[in-house]
Amino acid sequence: MRLIFVLLISFFVATSCNQKSPLELKPRVIVSVAPYLYIVEKIAGETVIAQAIVPPGANPHIYEPTPKEVGEIRGAVLWVYLGESFDKKIYNALLESNPALKVVNVVEHVHLLDFCEENGVESEHHHCHGHEEGKDLHVWTSPKLFAEQAQRIAAMLIQLFPEHQATYSAHLQQLLSELQTLDDEIAKLLAAKRGTAILVSHPAFGYFCQEYGLTQISVEIEGKDPLPRDVSDILEQVKTHGIQTVIIEPQYSNKGALLIAERLGLKTHTIDPYAENYPDNLRSLAKVIASP
Repeated sequence: MRLIFVLLISFFVATSCNQKSPLELKPRVIVSVAPYLYIVEKIAGETVIAQAIVPPGANPHIYEPTPKEVGEIRGAVLWVYLGESFDKKIYNALLESNPALKVVNVVEHVHLLDFCEENGVESEHHHCHGHEEGKDLHVWTSPKLFAEQAQRIAAMLIQLFPEHQATYSAHLQQLLSELQTLDDEIAKLLAAKRGTAILVSHPAFGYFCQEYGLTQISVEIEGKDPLPRDVSDILEQVKTHGIQTVIIEPQYSNKGALLIAERLGLKTHTIDPYAENYPDNLRSLAKVIASP
């Protein structure tokens, strides 16, 4: 099957490489999910073409690129790799067809949380199962981790394009300063909320919660809508923690979250964890949590 996949990629590459615009002649950097476009574009600017593998609105946990889509990114020089299931499925095919492709694994040096892990303790209704053997890959939601990843990505960009070292280094320092300001701003905004809990439709904000002393309670359990007994458990937790808002996410089923919101009269706010505008997205999340 892998051989067939590689051959299909080669076919689509061959048929698409005959006509290239001047823009397409720039080096291509691919990222697994859109938030990492923010890093690449901030550091490399117009010296590269940056492209997310997962299209807007798609669920990365179940997304599968077609051979044609993989063929279109086959010529990339750098891959900012997250490790979702689709990443693993196309990894060998991309490397075999493009051995020169460099890969920065952004979770390589990160202590990954279990989906059932909330500030070091197990959630009352989660079990440690799910994609990546139960590990939470939404690591970018922590500005501190995002800054560390930016430094690794910048180092690889400089290695690939040493002629831009001065520019990339200056852009990196500016980005790190912006991320520090963002971190300080959110910490101040959420200082009074430390020790409280948030309710989400899908557990995408574990690292954000860990960073700012919050507990994440997810309606979705192991990638599925909650069973009736789980709903009862969640309702009890919402009442215990005095939660007034549920955060819903456009990529996932919000059926259970909306049911709970209706039953308890909770406000709902939509936050896209995969939004490309990283600072604005985290500020929006923090403001929702900080609101009465």
